[in-house]
Amino acid sequence: MAEKVLIKILSEARAGEEKENMEIDYTGLLNRRNGVIYIRYDEVADTGTGLTSNMIKIYPDDIKVEINKKGAITSHMSFVSGEKTHTFYETPFGAMNLAIYARQVDIEETQDTIHVFMDYSIDANYETVSDNSIDITVRKKHI
Repeated sequence: MAEKVLIKILSEARAGEEKENMEIDYTGLLNRRNGVIYIRYDEVADTGTGLTSNMIKIYPDDIKVEINKKGAITSHMSFVSGEKTHTFYETPFGAMNLAIYARQVDIEETQDTIHVFMDYSIDANYETVSDNSIDITVRKKHI
């Protein structure tokens, strides 16, 4: 059965001397199946281009995280520490093939909280376009 959760996502993107930080809060649903944690939430783009449904899959035993997006933005990103994965990232403004190199993936879980930290780079056309980090905290929503 799905649990209501609060999701806080802190992200940082660095490209050369430029750095962009974002902090966004969502309400979503958490399910567990076969040792995998599923977190679902929706986001609306600031550009008014529509709704994107997100599914974060956390594999604690494999120390792996997948982020699937469908809607205004469509992609399937996979983060495995020390590995490079590839994705097709589609937006209303165009699509591109990207490579993601995950330098670090940490997953911690307590009774009421799941914490995921990922540090990675994004490559396009065989060149690094940004170095990034995402810090995701998921807490049970107490009513």
